Amino acid sequence: MSREADPLRIPKILEDTPSLLRTVTEGFADQTLQWTPNPERWSAAMVLAHLADAEVTCFQTRLKRIATEDLPVLEPYDQWAFLRAQSKFPAGESLEKLQRERQATLAFLRTLSSGVLTRTCQHQQLGPLTFEHLLNEFAFHDMGHIRQILELCRAHTYYPQMGGWQQYYTVNP
Repeated sequence: MSREADPLRIPKILEDTPSLLRTVTEGFADQTLQWTPNPERWSAAMVLAHLADAEVTCFQTRLKRIATEDLPVLEPYDQWAFLRAQSKFPAGESLEKLQRERQATLAFLRTLSSGVLTRTCQHQQLGPLTFEHLLNEFAFHDMGHIRQILELCRAHTYYPQMGGWQQYYTVNP
């Protein structure tokens, strides 16, 4: 296992995500946070809503089940289901929910011993997985959405105002 993927470091990444997202998004107008590059893509506000939902619906539930049940069967998480059910995505409220729920997740993780890392589950689509696999996916998920929010904000706010320097960049929000 690489040093960067050390499971002992993962809770620090998870701990920093809400404050990093707050720093990244504060100062941007709601128009920027609600902007989508096309109807099939998410806005930064939708990403924040997804992160808050996934914290409870996906990660908290799965981590607890793997830690406490013998070989639980995990259902796939439909990330679009939550978004399809919503018509508004208040960025500030989503970020507050994420921060509150992330604290609960971290408090739970702190109660566990390192022996939990090898506990297994059966995912309905992915097959056998371990608690450690889920922790790594959790950190990877956070980092991917941080990148996505940064890309959305920079593409909407700065790229159109760069003049000739646009030729040196490709944006893919």
